[in-house]
Amino acid sequence: MEFNFSIGKEKHAVNFFTIITQEGISVFMTGGNKTHVGGVVLNIPRKSLTGTGISSDSWVIPVPGHKDVIVAEEVGQKICRETGEITAVTAGIHIDHAAPEDLDIIRQNCLEGARRIIEGYKNRT
Repeated sequence: MEFNFSIGKEKHAVNFFTIITQEGISVFMTGGNKTHVGGVVLNIPRKSLTGTGISSDSWVIPVPGHKDVIVAEEVGQKICRETGEITAVTAGIHIDHAAPEDLDIIRQNCLEGARRIIEGYKNRT
């Protein structure tokens, strides 16, 4: 199953390209002023150390000088924990001269995208 969508407006828009396979979920998040690959995060589900629920282990590969993996890790962990699926997130989101408010809006848009992906996963046929 493949689905694409965008969340946000103008420089805060984040585009999601998602593929749900038989054994895992792949997400590519792009946006801002320059589409690129800024890093990749792989999340593997595992039993929570508390003994209840699912957690995940993450492997983070940033492109030097890029911070895209910060939000990619958060999105990947959320999707992995809530679906129990291996999740790979590639991110490339850049806003020229971003203010802290810009980064917060981008983060919220990314988390909303994660929520939609989880919903799509749970509602697939």
